[in-house]
Amino acid sequence: MAPLLTKLLHLLPLLVALAIAGAMPCEAQQKSIDKLKQQKTAATRQINEANKKLKANTRETARQLSRLEGLRADMQRQNQVIADARQKADSVSTAIVRLNDTIDRMSADLDNLRKAYGSALRRMQSMAHPANTLSYILAADNVEQGYRRLRYLRQFSKWRQRKSRQVTEARNQLAVRREELAAMSRDRVDALQRLDVATRKLKSQQAETETLVASLKKEEVNLRALLRESELKKQKLDKEIDRLITAEQERQAKARREKAQREKERKAAERAKQNSGKPGSTTKPATPASPKPSTPEEREADADRALSGSFASNKGNLLFPVAGRYTIVKRFGRQPHPELRHVETDNSGIDIETGGAATVRAVYEGTVSAIFRQPGFNTIVMVRHGEYITIYAGLGSISVKNGQSLKAGQAIGTVAADPEQNNRYIFHFEIRKERTKLNPLDWVR
Repeated sequence: MAPLLTKLLHLLPLLVALAIAGAMPCEAQQKSIDKLKQQKTAATRQINEANKKLKANTRETARQLSRLEGLRADMQRQNQVIADARQKADSVSTAIVRLNDTIDRMSADLDNLRKAYGSALRRMQSMAHPANTLSYILAADNVEQGYRRLRYLRQFSKWRQRKSRQVTEARNQLAVRREELAAMSRDRVDALQRLDVATRKLKSQQAETETLVASLKKEEVNLRALLRESELKKQKLDKEIDRLITAEQERQAKARREKAQREKERKAAERAKQNSGKPGSTTKPATPASPKPSTPEEREADADRALSGSFASNKGNLLFPVAGRYTIVKRFGRQPHPELRHVETDNSGIDIETGGAATVRAVYEGTVSAIFRQPGFNTIVMVRHGEYITIYAGLGSISVKNGQSLKAGQAIGTVAADPEQNNRYIFHFEIRKERTKLNPLDWVR
């Protein structure tokens, strides 16, 4: 609609000229001109209104798309909560079964112990009184038998005390196990409640997601336009990163050539000085030769590889670029779009959402090689680790400067709220080996 109105608007001056040139009375010509002006004003107003509606629709589509991505991230978290709660409930249930078996065995042992102890006490009940005990000793046939009876009574007293302690300890252990069982039962109830809450929340999010997906499919034109704009921003970022890496490589190569040339000139000067003292020797100025892919360059490359070797040897164990809770909302590489058929998105790294302005940290020791800004990515910091490079994009405030050496875990900046993503805190992270893009999830944990 808007292009057609624009063309008509361009044709209005010609129509006015033709109307004036016609053989009409002056009054009729004036009325025609006024009518054309009114039509022009109405057409302009319609075009402006159409553009406003288009922009409003585009903004709403962007808002819904961001909400959808946020819902997917929340659903991913809820799925993890559900998995953890289910695992917790299952493990507690297994532990409760084992503990119940232990309690049953301990209860049986305690009953047997009590019965044996009670039976022994009943047998010796007649000698419980001191007078009976003395009579039992004095009734002995001789002194030796009386001594044996006295020793037996002492041993029985110790046995009784020991058995009494065993009964008390068994009873206390059984009480502890029953307390553990009660605590485990409460943990299981809590886990099941978390599971129920997370499941209901997930179902609600799934229903909202389905509604948003249906709404976005109706705005497929706007959605495709937004995706194209997002892809263009990513391509611009890729080009700028490639340009910076290439420029840095050229500076390093130039520095190596200059160093090699200086070393060659120094050696030539030393040889000339040694030859100047010999009779008949003539000193000729050294003719500079074009540098070849020489040994110094290879040694320098080996040094770089040695540095990056430390980085590479930690593959799979590098620090995650943020501490605390996070959600990966977009993964590395080409992936089919979840709503649009036959549409793929390409990501040079991973997009990470945090709950707020989280601190972004260096995944490994290195040197800040570039700091720049890019539309859609706010502030970007590049850190070099030998021949490997890590890229941190979407930063608000930064706490580093170009050329600064960083330690592993050192703060680089904070994640910025993205107004184009409903002020969600999302930042982009990449790992490259020079210009080759690597999947960060293979390197960090």
